[in-house]
Amino acid sequence: MKSAKFKDSSLGPIPQDWEVKRLGEIGEPLMCKRVLKHQTSDQGDIPFYKIGTFGKTPDAYITRSLFESLRSKYPFPRKGDCLISAAGTIGRVVVYNGEDAYFQDSNIVWIDNDEAVVTNEYLALCYALMKWQSEDGGIISRLYNANLKAQIIVCPPLPEQQRIAESLGEVDKLIESLDEQIEKKRLIAKGVAHDLLSAKKRLPGFKGEWRCANLGTLVDFITDTIATKDIDTRKYVSTDNMLSNLAGVTPNKSIVPYASVREFKSGDILLSNIRPYLKKMWFADYDAGCSTDVLVLRVVADLIDSRFLYRVLARDTFFEFVSAKAVGTKMPRGDKRVIAVFQVPIPQLAEQQAIADLLGEQDAAIAALVEKREKYVRIKEGMMRDLLTGKVRMKGELTKKEACA
Repeated sequence: MKSAKFKDSSLGPIPQDWEVKRLGEIGEPLMCKRVLKHQTSDQGDIPFYKIGTFGKTPDAYITRSLFESLRSKYPFPRKGDCLISAAGTIGRVVVYNGEDAYFQDSNIVWIDNDEAVVTNEYLALCYALMKWQSEDGGIISRLYNANLKAQIIVCPPLPEQQRIAESLGEVDKLIESLDEQIEKKRLIAKGVAHDLLSAKKRLPGFKGEWRCANLGTLVDFITDTIATKDIDTRKYVSTDNMLSNLAGVTPNKSIVPYASVREFKSGDILLSNIRPYLKKMWFADYDAGCSTDVLVLRVVADLIDSRFLYRVLARDTFFEFVSAKAVGTKMPRGDKRVIAVFQVPIPQLAEQQAIADLLGEQDAAIAALVEKREKYVRIKEGMMRDLLTGKVRMKGELTKKEACA
């Protein structure tokens, strides 16, 4: 790689041998022929993707005969074409991989680009960095053909487009490999947790029967408050910044509108009491405050380890138990009286601690892989900014190691 000489363009300085093109110059916007609601069903031969299921799991299907007829008579994407969402979240891209599938007209579109001018792989990268704005700079709420054709990209020579896509593709492979490792380790960890927390398997050196106790005899539901001015509001926890599926919490970015909030301390278990089926629960690792919609469970019994208790409550059986007796329909809430009678298995304290240690080690290994994945995502983002603006040029062969250096 080496620096390039630049020229001015409507997108800022670009290399001398690059061009600026409107999407309308590289191809016409296309869409599939309209499919009417009565032509779909909730099961069938060919998945029909609407804007709500675009890039996700389909919930509608069409017959194979209709699919073959429409595909042969009307526009249909080629393998590798970049499909774009034109409604809802504008600019989401799904690369069509050639499978038998059909796509909702006007809401899902693509540019019929000439790959002798702009390759599909390079175009997908341009879409990822594109700001979907109208010509006057306003944000587009609906992507019409005119909007799409007016969007501008920079076009390097074809060989350079290919090398840019290849080098970024190497990073994608690393990210995909890490995704597979993370998913594999999560499945293993889930299996180990199930076996150990149900006593199906025991750690070496531990024997004896387990007892059971009501959760309410092991913890207090903390209602103490703390002045909002006395906490770091970035550490404030509400049902909004608690993540589903036990994924923890994110920093609070909202103003806390209360003079005082519910206090929690490191080692407490925080449980969102709204829509318990979302599995929003967190083992606190700092002191701060939270919303009154968040239950604070603090271990008060000497016979239970708080880390072990969190693992017991993190299982589907607990959330199903709470959800079954939740009150309300639109925004169901857990009932503390019900939560308090949930049965907690209790081995000897030493076994609890050993189980918690082992599961914690598995979590740490997964977290390390997640951090590594995030590193490569940041590397790719930086490479895209450099390569797609010509700040850094592709010259010669590039190894996987060099791409991620």
